[in-house]
Amino acid sequence: MPKTKKVGPSKKGKKISRKNKTQMGGNLNTQFMDAIMDDNLLYIEDNIGNITDLSFENQDGNTPLEIAVDRYNDLETTEFMGNYERKLELYSIRTQIIEILLENGANGENIEIPGINLNKANLKGVNLKGANLKEANLVGANLEGANLVGANLEESNLEGANLLWANLVEANLEGANLEGAAMDGAIFEETNLNGTDIDEEIFNTQSSSNVLRTTTDLPTTTDNNNGWVDLLEPINRETEQERNERLKRERNEKKQKYLQRPEITLNINNTNPFEKVGLSSYHVFEMEDVNFCDYIREDQDNVIFIYDKQVGMFDKSTIRKLITTETLDETKIVYECNEISEAFVPYEENIISGPMLNMRILAINGLMIPLNELDAVVNVEHQIFVIETENDKNKIPIASLPTRLAMGDDESGRAVVSADHCQEEVLIKVGKLSYIENRVLLDQCPILGKGKPKKTERKKNKTKRIRRKKTKCSRKNKKNNKKTSKK
Repeated sequence: MPKTKKVGPSKKGKKISRKNKTQMGGNLNTQFMDAIMDDNLLYIEDNIGNITDLSFENQDGNTPLEIAVDRYNDLETTEFMGNYERKLELYSIRTQIIEILLENGANGENIEIPGINLNKANLKGVNLKGANLKEANLVGANLEGANLVGANLEESNLEGANLLWANLVEANLEGANLEGAAMDGAIFEETNLNGTDIDEEIFNTQSSSNVLRTTTDLPTTTDNNNGWVDLLEPINRETEQERNERLKRERNEKKQKYLQRPEITLNINNTNPFEKVGLSSYHVFEMEDVNFCDYIREDQDNVIFIYDKQVGMFDKSTIRKLITTETLDETKIVYECNEISEAFVPYEENIISGPMLNMRILAINGLMIPLNELDAVVNVEHQIFVIETENDKNKIPIASLPTRLAMGDDESGRAVVSADHCQEEVLIKVGKLSYIENRVLLDQCPILGKGKPKKTERKKNKTKRIRRKKTKCSRKNKKNNKKTSKK
């Protein structure tokens, strides 16, 4: 039987550079390649840091990125069998794999990924020379210093993208959306900008403050030192410190926006929850049983939260710190998502609630409370609150505040990966607060006082026992005295 040679996937139409590629082999590389083939996103996220060179090839001469791109472009119908949601899931996973590879230094020269969704991707300094990104979603993407020479970005959405110092020589940006994009220092030589907003605003306006390096609008003036201006040196270059300050400022502005909530008034609750939970409970933080009557009377700032059979006891100053912008823990502020999404940074349209506090921080599990309801708690005189949930749905997708504040830097990226970002449903419900008048509890407190007489009676009995002890002891002494006298 004649031997047959294994034929790899066709490379027709591809011009991916083989420059600086190495054959590395090894078990880890093989497992990494298998993970890409199996769409094992979790394995890739956990092990990408262990791959020192992403230019290694398999036995067919393909790099990890080439395999990932082929998987993205060649999604087979049999892989989702008419299940549209599964199809979207596979596209999302394969997109994230490509993004991770590019972020970690994979060579993206001449890759074919038209229409890909790289919303807010951190692609700083990536090599996408000659890449086909036609109609790609690059909203808010960080492409600072990226090599986009000859890249096809026709009809792509680059709204709010960071193109600082990007090399766009001979790139095709026809019809691209560049609204709000940062482009200081970017090189636009022989770049096709037909149909873009900056076509008229920058290239046909000599007074524009934007700094774009081109070959068609070079100035001919000299500087004050009688030397020619360095035409390739940008004016008003943003320093690293200025960039960090700008990102910090923008993050704070977003934080203020995402923590905004309308003022509300809580409704009264006419039930008696103490019939179910009793009149005392274990205080998680004090680590002892606490009587509700004593706790409420002790301090007007003490409050009781009752959720089903869970009881939480806190003071208003503690709650105030957890909901005030300057002192809150960002990781404990969450939002409800409309649907599950694999996007690292949640889409604005997928967030369907205002800011809420994950009550796990206060030892009440499986519950989140809107911040404006907690605002009402700390600003009213009431001390007893009942928490109810409005639906029977036990699991919902949520997003934490840090994932919404991610700015594309490394620190934000780590925060996104480790936090809730609508990627799955979790066991949690949205709670609604109402207050109970203190008298509902205090009217029941005298019931506990009936035990006091019994306590007093026990003391009397104890005293009698002590007296009997003394009497017995006295008799014993008398006997001893008699024996002594006989002797």
